[in-house]
Amino acid sequence: MIEGTWTEWFQKVFLKYCYVVGILFLACMVPLEVVRQLDGDLGLGLAFLAVLLIVPLGFFGYLKLWGDGGVWGSELTNDN
Repeated sequence: MIEGTWTEWFQKVFLKYCYVVGILFLACMVPLEVVRQLDGDLGLGLAFLAVLLIVPLGFFGYLKLWGDGGVWGSELTNDN
């Protein structure tokens, strides 16, 4: 059962899943596009670098939004 208001559910659950799916989409599509546009070792190297940038930045953004002290973090709720 979902407790709380619609706004709380939307910000804490729905947007969280959309964010994660979006980051995973970027982590898949950007390297594939780099490999498609640039042939050879340069394309593979840049694709690997793209993954190494997107995943940590996505994780950092997730923590800033939903981590402790984040915009929609767990400190906003009164879980007793």
